[in-house]
Amino acid sequence: MMIAKHILIADDEPKVAFFLGQSLERSNRDYRVTVVNSGEEALRELTRSKVDLLVTDLRMPGISGLELIRQVRTSSPHTRSILITAYGDDAVEAEARRLGASRYIAKPFDIELFITAVQESLAPSREERAMSDEQRLRDKAVSLVFHKLRIPLTFILSHASMLAEQVEGPHREMAQAILRHALEMREAVDDFTLLAEWSIGQMPGYLQTINLHHALETTAAQLSALALEREQTIEVAPATSPAHISTDAFLLGILLTALVSSAMKCTPRSGRLLLSAEQQSQRAVVTVEQSCDTGPDVDGVPDERWLCLTVAHCLVRAMDGELEIGPGKDGTVFRLTLPGRYD
Repeated sequence: MMIAKHILIADDEPKVAFFLGQSLERSNRDYRVTVVNSGEEALRELTRSKVDLLVTDLRMPGISGLELIRQVRTSSPHTRSILITAYGDDAVEAEARRLGASRYIAKPFDIELFITAVQESLAPSREERAMSDEQRLRDKAVSLVFHKLRIPLTFILSHASMLAEQVEGPHREMAQAILRHALEMREAVDDFTLLAEWSIGQMPGYLQTINLHHALETTAAQLSALALEREQTIEVAPATSPAHISTDAFLLGILLTALVSSAMKCTPRSGRLLLSAEQQSQRAVVTVEQSCDTGPDVDGVPDERWLCLTVAHCLVRAMDGELEIGPGKDGTVFRLTLPGRYD
């Protein structure tokens, strides 16, 4: 699965910026283009999301294209840049190159030339390709190791579950503790396996129709032991209407687990989580609503749930969905929107 390249276009002429953005999106469906009309807006966008390529006009009110490239080089070193201008000269081109711009394009220009320049700017360098090959080998090794760990973990989970049901007293508490810790280990194994396979492009993709309400019930059941450990309650709202999605069941399961786990980890003890699914037009919406006496800070992402959210965001992008996290009535609301379907 290809990860979309995020391209930011900054031009104070809205029609020009819109035309360039539309041309790029039509040329490659793996391009995600954001258009702004000033250098200040571009810097704000760079603080909100990762940008792979900045395309900027030279002359704009406020921050100029050269100053924007200079600031981006400091604040976002991984972002490449292209400078476009109708007023350039050799000195401007030399300064753009010195600041690290990958391309310098003078107006007027052919749109195919522009698209080619973007493609070349986004292509990895020889050094990056070598590092990427090494990373893929490491990721493949990590993936194999974690796949092997799943076998003994499954054995431990199965036997700990049986023991927790059959024994009483201190032995039952010990079995329940083993079960809870084994569940946490399996969650981590699933997360790391997915991230490694995401990097080397080996994620599965077997489409089938899935009832989201049933998927949420399965997720809640799997995480019930961890909820018990945290004295939390997980409930699935009754289904008021069908909500289905055509996707890979394995990936959806990990996505829901990562999403609910993240919500659990930012919920205080004795807090409550309400899971629900509904169909809205041609989109399926999953909501994880947190309810607690004192709502946690939703502006930052605590370290303990960083991995869960990273996995969730990767999968949401792969499924062409959206994930919104914001304040709710009594806590935080996680709202997941995915392409749905009716039966």
